[in-house]
This record gives sequence, structure tokens and C-alpha cells, in this order.
Amino acid sequence: MKNTSLLIVLLTGFVFITSVIEVSSNCAPEAKEECGEHKQCVKQGENNTYHCVCKEGFTTLGDSCQDLDECQKGDIRTKCKRKGARCKNTPGSYKCKCPRGFVMFLEADYCEDIDECEDEPCHHKAVCQNERGSYTCTCVKGFAGDGHECVEDLAYKQKQKIQKIMTIGGAAGGGTLFLIALIACFLGARKKKPKEEKIEDTDSTLTVHSRWESSEESDDDDE
Repeated sequence: MKNTSLLIVLLTGFVFITSVIEVSSNCAPEAKEECGEHKQCVKQGENNTYHCVCKEGFTTLGDSCQDLDECQKGDIRTKCKRKGARCKNTPGSYKCKCPRGFVMFLEADYCEDIDECEDEPCHHKAVCQNERGSYTCTCVKGFAGDGHECVEDLAYKQKQKIQKIMTIGGAAGGGTLFLIALIACFLGARKKKPKEEKIEDTDSTLTVHSRWESSEESDDDDE
């Protein structure tokens, strides 16, 4: 005969009902069905009698079983927090759920950032930038939109045309000014050169004339 007993444990104001029966204790299928979803069938004695007790993670509430919120326990919340996750209560249990944009890395048992850009979520005319827990899509120059949809930016295109015209015009204007300055310098040089020649001619004339006068004075002295 297998001994079966119930152990009622009072812990932090909750009542846990667990059975200390052997695992080999089985109930008939119809008995399990009668116990319901959140209860387990426990066979008693050798007369095929049984009783239903709440499963682990549930507590007795009248004739039914009520789910226990394990996330109310500080140690469990701390356990999840250390993984970079938050505690989420589930029927009869709990799980540490990573925030959006993260996934539980099983080898490290820690929440790791998901690189959403690997799935190429952006438009083909946009650049994807992975961020912690998220990502951004930015349209390339010449296109506008939210990054998931990018269309040609007509305003940008028009601005580029204007800048191109201004650049060409500026280059042409600069070339013209340079040419004008070059011509002015050339004309100035030509205008200045004859004056120098005239001065040289004048000096030459004065020199010859002076020599001639000196010659006449010498002749007078001889006489």
C-alpha cells in the first residue's frame, strides 16, 4: 500500500497545496478528466479511490484552483532583472520576457539585442541603422520618406540644379574676370613701354646735343 498525504504550506500569505505521493501513483483517465485542467488526480489506497489537488503554481480557492502570481516574489523578479528581462506571469508558472527588440540568448541566459537590419526592413533607397532594442531607416540623399518608403525628392533635385548652375556661372564669371584682368595688365604694359623709350630717346638727344655744344666751344677756344 502506497502512502499518500497532503502538505499545506503557508508562505507569504499564499496557500500551496502539494501532494507527497509517489510518481508511480496513477489515476484512471476518467478521474483525471473529472479533476479538471488545473488539478491533478491523486490515487488513495488500493480501492481505486482518488482525490484532486491543485497543480504546482496554483492555490486552492474554494472548489477551484487559482493561479499564483510568481512575479510578486522579489527573488523571482530579481532573477529576471539580472537577465535584462521582466517577469511575466503565466498559468501555473512564470517566464522572464525580454523587452521588445531583444531575444533571450540561451547560451548566456541573457537578453541580447536583435540586429533588425539583418532582415533588411528598410527601402532599397534607405540606410538601416541598428539601435539598442530598435532600428531606424533613413532615405538616402535625393529621396524623401520614412525610410520604409522612399520617393524622389523633387525639391532636393531642383536645389541641386540651381547649385550646379551657380557653380558653372561662378566659374565662368571668375574666368571672365581673370581674362579682363590679364588684358588690362597687358595693355598697361604696352602703354608704359613707349614712355620709357621716349625718355631714353630724350636722354640720347640731350647727350648728343651736349656733346655738339662742347665741340663748338672747343673750336672757339682754338681760334
